[in-house]
Amino acid sequence: MRFLFVMDGLDRVHPDKDTTFGFVQSAVTLGHTCEHCLIHQVERTNGTITAWARSLRYEPGRLWLEGEPRRVDLTELDAVFVRKDPPFDDAYAYATLLLELIRGETLVINDPRGLREANEKLYALHFAEHMPDTIVTSERQVILDFVREVGGRAVIKPLDGAGGFGVLGLTAGDGNEKAIIDLLTHEGQQLAEVQRFMPEVKKGDKRVLLLDGELLGAILRVPPQGDHRANIHIGGSV
Repeated sequence: MRFLFVMDGLDRVHPDKDTTFGFVQSAVTLGHTCEHCLIHQVERTNGTITAWARSLRYEPGRLWLEGEPRRVDLTELDAVFVRKDPPFDDAYAYATLLLELIRGETLVINDPRGLREANEKLYALHFAEHMPDTIVTSERQVILDFVREVGGRAVIKPLDGAGGFGVLGLTAGDGNEKAIIDLLTHEGQQLAEVQRFMPEVKKGDKRVLLLDGELLGAILRVPPQGDHRANIHIGGSV
């Protein structure tokens, strides 16, 4: 079978941490052909959806690209794996809209519609009863009031981030509190998520893995010394 991986550059792939590496490893080991392109290389030409792709090779411990980019007709592939990390910016959104046009012809994983609708932060609000106190706002005073209401400590996050990027702590009365809020909300022009700080995070957070509703396993991510973020990309241990 022939697969295309729409993802970040290989310099951002960590063999011991990224599931995409495992996908490619398994596919190549099973004898499938893998190709790679960046999110902005998905386009519409010659009446169909295409991408500028290069051959994606694997050997134990590393991936590499081979050959020059060439135009690939996505309707001739068996599957397209959309594996780019956030932020979900305009280029990402446009790519999902183009990939919608091959629905029913080529299997696209993750589903483009799901990528647009399941925001990295906001989708969890469907299960708000299992979350710490949370607000989503661009108003500085609303955030300041919230920090005090939840005991004087909170965490503010950009809605389009991942891997711990842009996640900052807020402390009531701190001299940087207003500056941090203005930074994350672009001075009141962009929504941010703010949550009650949970001291228990120093013991780690759990990620539970499900497939079609069936439990596969779980991992405990523990923050590095001196940081409240447990993300693996910034040094969290598993």
